[in-house]
Amino acid sequence: MDQIRAFDTTDYEWFLPQARKVPYTVSFTVCGKCNISSKLLPLIPPSITIGIRCDGKEIALKEENKVGYKLPKNGSLKAPNLTRAIVERAIPLPARYRMEQLDEGVWIGMLCDPPQTAGVTKTPMPRRPRKSGLAAMMPEE
Repeated sequence: MDQIRAFDTTDYEWFLPQARKVPYTVSFTVCGKCNISSKLLPLIPPSITIGIRCDGKEIALKEENKVGYKLPKNGSLKAPNLTRAIVERAIPLPARYRMEQLDEGVWIGMLCDPPQTAGVTKTPMPRRPRKSGLAAMMPEE
């Protein structure tokens, strides 16, 4: 670089990081609990009712002032009747729903794919096993 040229910003293509979109989720566990994600909890009303579609692939959260579920600070509800209703609709547990807001106070959740469990692989027997095993570690009597 023999000569220094003026810096021209139009010669470059500029990039900014993408905004991270946090998914709002509601999950149902095998032990009968409904867990509302910590990011979703402050956005929904403090007293709700939960509806399940007949195929079990969608749920809805709606404000219910009189007899609805009162949400605790940790977002975990004991709801065995809801969990039973999901299982009766042939949805395997644990089930997770990704929530989106429709109207003020109404949230709709679509069922996410079940998590993939990693297969357990057996470790093969070593070709040359240890000569000094547990017997060598034990104190002599």
